[in-house]
Amino acid sequence: MTTTSDDQVPTPSNAVLPYVPPSDEHSTRKPDNLRRECFTLPQPDDALLTPQSFRQTQFADLPLYLPTQSNPVVGFHGGLNSAALEVSEKGVACILLSYLGQTENDFIELMLNDVRVAFHTVTEEEARDGAQIVLYALSQYFIREAGNRLQAFVTPVSGNKQQTQLFNIKVDDNHPAGLDPQPSTPENENLAKPILPQKVIDFGVDSETAGRGVPVIIDNYPVNRSLPNVYHRKVRDRIRLSIGGVILEHSVTEFEASGSASITIWVYAATWALVGSGVHLCEYNVIDEVGNASRGFSPAQELEVRLDDGAEPLLRAAYIDESEQDAEGRDQLNADHLNGNPATIIIPVRNEGYLVDDTIRVRVNGVTGGGIGLIKFYDFPVVSNTINTARILWPFADILPLVKGRIHIIYQRLRTGVLPRNSNGTTVNIVGTPGESDLPAPIVEDAIGGTLPDPDVDPFLVRIKSYPGQLFNDYVKLVLQGTRANGSSFYAEYSDQAGTGDIFFDIRNGPNGPIAPLAGGFLDIHYEVNDRPPSIKLTLNIGAPQASLPAPTTRQAVPPSHIFDPLISKANLNVIVRQHASFVRNAIVTLHFEGSKPSGSNPPIRFTIDSNWVGKDLAFTIARNILLNNLNGSAKLYYTVDVPGQPGQLISHDLVITIGSALDLAEPHVLEATLIKPPSLAEIDPINVLPPRPEVVTIRVTYAMLASDNVKVRIIGEDGSEHQDIAMKPGIPDAGESYITFTTPNRFVGVFLGRTCRVFFEVVRDGATTPSRELTLEVKKLPQQLLDVVSIPEAEATGVIDANSTNSVEIDAWSFFRLGQRVWISLHGDVDLQLRAAGPVTLAEFNAGRTLDQIPQEYLRQLNNGGSLTVKASVSLDGTGDEATMVHFTWITYGVRKGQGEIIREITVGNGPAKVLISTDGTTAYVVNSLQPSGISIVTLANSTVRTISYYYSLFDIALHPKLPLLYLAGNTTSTGKTLYVYNTNSFTYTAPFNIGGVLRPICLNFTGTQLCVGPVSTTTTAPTIYNFDTSNYSSRVYYYGGQAQTQTEVITNPRDTALFLTGTFTQRFTLSSGVRTHNHNNAALAQGLAHSRLNVGPERLYVANSGANSVLIFNTENNGLTLSKTLTGISDPRAVAFHPSQTRAYVTELANNCVRVIDTITEEFIGSIYGFNQPRGITFTPDEKFLLVTNYGGNTLSVVSI
Repeated sequence: MTTTSDDQVPTPSNAVLPYVPPSDEHSTRKPDNLRRECFTLPQPDDALLTPQSFRQTQFADLPLYLPTQSNPVVGFHGGLNSAALEVSEKGVACILLSYLGQTENDFIELMLNDVRVAFHTVTEEEARDGAQIVLYALSQYFIREAGNRLQAFVTPVSGNKQQTQLFNIKVDDNHPAGLDPQPSTPENENLAKPILPQKVIDFGVDSETAGRGVPVIIDNYPVNRSLPNVYHRKVRDRIRLSIGGVILEHSVTEFEASGSASITIWVYAATWALVGSGVHLCEYNVIDEVGNASRGFSPAQELEVRLDDGAEPLLRAAYIDESEQDAEGRDQLNADHLNGNPATIIIPVRNEGYLVDDTIRVRVNGVTGGGIGLIKFYDFPVVSNTINTARILWPFADILPLVKGRIHIIYQRLRTGVLPRNSNGTTVNIVGTPGESDLPAPIVEDAIGGTLPDPDVDPFLVRIKSYPGQLFNDYVKLVLQGTRANGSSFYAEYSDQAGTGDIFFDIRNGPNGPIAPLAGGFLDIHYEVNDRPPSIKLTLNIGAPQASLPAPTTRQAVPPSHIFDPLISKANLNVIVRQHASFVRNAIVTLHFEGSKPSGSNPPIRFTIDSNWVGKDLAFTIARNILLNNLNGSAKLYYTVDVPGQPGQLISHDLVITIGSALDLAEPHVLEATLIKPPSLAEIDPINVLPPRPEVVTIRVTYAMLASDNVKVRIIGEDGSEHQDIAMKPGIPDAGESYITFTTPNRFVGVFLGRTCRVFFEVVRDGATTPSRELTLEVKKLPQQLLDVVSIPEAEATGVIDANSTNSVEIDAWSFFRLGQRVWISLHGDVDLQLRAAGPVTLAEFNAGRTLDQIPQEYLRQLNNGGSLTVKASVSLDGTGDEATMVHFTWITYGVRKGQGEIIREITVGNGPAKVLISTDGTTAYVVNSLQPSGISIVTLANSTVRTISYYYSLFDIALHPKLPLLYLAGNTTSTGKTLYVYNTNSFTYTAPFNIGGVLRPICLNFTGTQLCVGPVSTTTTAPTIYNFDTSNYSSRVYYYGGQAQTQTEVITNPRDTALFLTGTFTQRFTLSSGVRTHNHNNAALAQGLAHSRLNVGPERLYVANSGANSVLIFNTENNGLTLSKTLTGISDPRAVAFHPSQTRAYVTELANNCVRVIDTITEEFIGSIYGFNQPRGITFTPDEKFLLVTNYGGNTLSVVSI
């Protein structure tokens, strides 16, 4: 993958080659030969081993073939690890190969620890073809950490029973060093960090050091010595030391295993030459004798290798642009934050000595969470050495397999004719939500929705997509495990070299191929690569369901129990095969009756259909003595059809019947439940399965059991679905007891809260399944105290939300809390909000033991001060999302307090913004820019766009018409004539229609916009103070005389449009209509602003920002008066005042302290401040009352303040 500059994206390389189908009509690919290590007896090195290789071998000398076993295992015939026990739900495959004298109706039994775990009757085809017989032993029958006795028996029709050698198989499913104590980290802390000499750590490995050899010390494991001995160091453990991906193995000796001393592995020059110069990681993992690998690698030691190869000094380390540091200062990349997009590897280029046409080759050496090493290379051609960095995209598909793992990034500068120059290294932990597996499931292109419609498809093509870490020489093994319609098993392996790109297995099939006989059954497909864990399994139904042959029926063993009881049925067994479209003339229908005991199988009965039987049911009879040979056992019935002119044989589904009296299976007993109506009705309180009690449900079953029985407990919901898969157990009672105990997680109790489920068990005896009587289990609802888990942590102390602060809804881990459960949260107040809708519990939330959802600030701003907010939350424990079955947590309600305010946005306007007005529809703000270049900034609040218009000289104040697109401007101009300009915001034009000149400052319109009041900056004792004009015809209406020399800054009318108030050096009241001055107050300083309270919102008051005296003057204006009622001090240089439209609050800009002060208009006291401004001057409210607009004279911005 390459990029060519900082701005270019990578283009895929052509490494993935297209698949070319074989040229022959059919593939010649055959199943693999048998592998020597899978035999329970040693095989010659030069022998070609196939299922037919032992046809001349006596049964007593016959080895068993276990495809998943490990060998050699000292002292045993083989070994099974955890993967071998888990790879198939059917259990461990034990294959019996063709033997001398193999004959139809031979009865095969497989015994494990003296318990029969499988049986089979040899068919005519198996005897004729020398076919292998695939048997399975359920994994739970194997004893862990011990040798297991495994042996096969054959009873020919003659009755001369024979047996193989008794084989001893070691079973160990424990991983060296035990569980990873810190799953959140990529390394296993129970493996100690490898120890190298301090000199090597400090100065690296040079040629001289490499020649002498470097000791690497591996401390005893696990680090936690209190772990059980099964996790401790054992003889023949393989310690795999990795240095830069080069592996050295050391096998633990008996002496080393018997002690606790450290093990030293020497690394010599030949190995260091393979490692090469550069920065590398030194780490190790452990694989035990049967193949269990430690869960991850040890912590890594970084070291530098500098051999005498002419290497230049190391280049600077690369880094990942999207990475961040964790709490311990380590680099980490959260894959979840990428949202499926690539990450970016950054490499410094400028001033690093690069030339055009150099190539940067990045090596990402990764280790997955499962300890699998993955290495990827990415090339970047240098087309310019002046770019700052090379930006190389790291595809998300390459990142995902490494989640829960870590990477080490190094790179080389490649230049023709020059040795590569290496870089320093960077280690990055990869966190996030991991994918399902390192190896994805294989693909069968001909399958549709989990079904292979045509069992005869030829070839049967399996595609393995190119997988993470794929190397050309990887050994890839494809494993097919099938079950035919009649219940018999199929097993085959195919292998190939990985090569490049996708891997294709084209298996010859057709009517006589290996897949065709599986019609009506199913096939499991997975693959394995080298020593890696198996891939995800693909399960296919083979053939369309309607095309498969139905099972036969009987007249005596009828559903649902299918029991032939000799005490009731005194004669033979009558079998009916229902007519089928394949029953054409000369077709041969063969009935098979295979018993579970020696001499219990009937020879196949063949029926040739003639013209009399076409379209009719067929009748067969099984003799009573054959049935009685299977007494207290079972038998399997199925039939085959050979249709003339059609290749291949059709196989029906099987019918399994029980011979003998029916098992009497009572209801199971749930220990944590209370019987209400014994023995079939019980009630369980969820408290009984929640902490501090164990979070499990204990189920006991009692019956007359046999060790070869398989017992399965089932829990079925009201809808008939099974909600908990409980592992099957053999019919062996608990030590010293008469019952078997099953322990299962409590999850299903949460699923069925307030509802019922059915609990019963099934006994599989010799292939026949018998269900017990059912226990109806009523599950109580959760008590109220367990539903009190919802809170807003920021408001818990007071019960009140500060709407101007960050708030989140937290739900503590509820009962039955699990990863992936879907959660709903809704908020109800002045405005409602769906905060979380079916959001699944994330891995981070699960690990934290709570969900946390931040409430959007935009929502909080819509809440009213003094209001309330109710939080409602629910969770779907059953996964359906159905409202009826959700668990609803207790609602919780908080009060809402909107603090003094919060600046949420800054909008850049003109120079020296001094005043702001807003349109009546709230969409547009008009800002007076009082410094040069003076003018007006027109701000569209929705998107913060600004249009600035210039003014002729210095602009002081403006008035905005409430209905028309007109601005009235008061200021200083160079004009000697008319100086009051009107700006039309629609046509963007100026006019000067009013007959007034001079330097103007105080200006306002009455509330209806019919009168314009404007005055000069200063007046004399005889000159008019304010001029009143009619806005409709521009004529002069009234003159207002102050009667004294004064400076004037601001003028307003009261809300009733009956009075005019003017401030500056004096505060005065005039009757609006007549111009008579009624009151005059000496401010004793220059006041800069004033505002009148709104009607019916608190007392009638006039607030004056007395800037020169650092105070706010409060006047009582009731009854046409102007009486000073209070002076508020403690404020520095107040400039403007705005009253809240509906609340008893007033806001004053305080220029000297860069804040807005808040006044309670009832108590007439300061109650708070809003900070963050830069010399605030002008102030106004938006019509929706949610925001303040404040001009920042020193910052040339308009602040939008949420209140």
